[in-house]
Amino acid sequence: MTSTGFPEGYFYLKVASSSHSYVLDVERGSFFGFGGGAKEGSKTVVASQKSEAENDAPYQLWSYENGYLMNKQTKLYLEAEGGKPGNRLVLHHQKPGNSAANQKWSLTEDGYIALKGHAKFVIDVKGTVKEAAHVVLSDKTSKAFIKANNAKWEIISLNKKRRSMYYI
Repeated sequence: MTSTGFPEGYFYLKVASSSHSYVLDVERGSFFGFGGGAKEGSKTVVASQKSEAENDAPYQLWSYENGYLMNKQTKLYLEAEGGKPGNRLVLHHQKPGNSAANQKWSLTEDGYIALKGHAKFVIDVKGTVKEAAHVVLSDKTSKAFIKANNAKWEIISLNKKRRSMYYI
């Protein structure tokens, strides 16, 4: 595990509150079928975890480097669209300097994945945790924030040397 709390290599981000294995995934043109790929601006959802051997698994795998969460399949970076609570999380090319503020993430002491410069803005599942539920940015200090743990994630590492789950 790196000093950031994220493991080295690729990992799944699993919704901690769900008994089903729902993980962060990328919405595609033909979401669970053939012919649809993800591209710049694709939105994120939660979906049933695929095994590493399945074709769609790379859309569910992430790596962490220098504050960025990068999707394995697309090589695009997780971004809080507009940086405002309620907005969906999308994929974009890496941005430099100050324009990367909505792409830099950290683990908070209370177990959330938050925007690095704004720890109160966290990755959350909108509404009920179910197949294709939207992933949004939430303000954990707002009255509207549902503390049902839909904003807490388990990190499931694929690192073969030290394969384990990290709870955040």
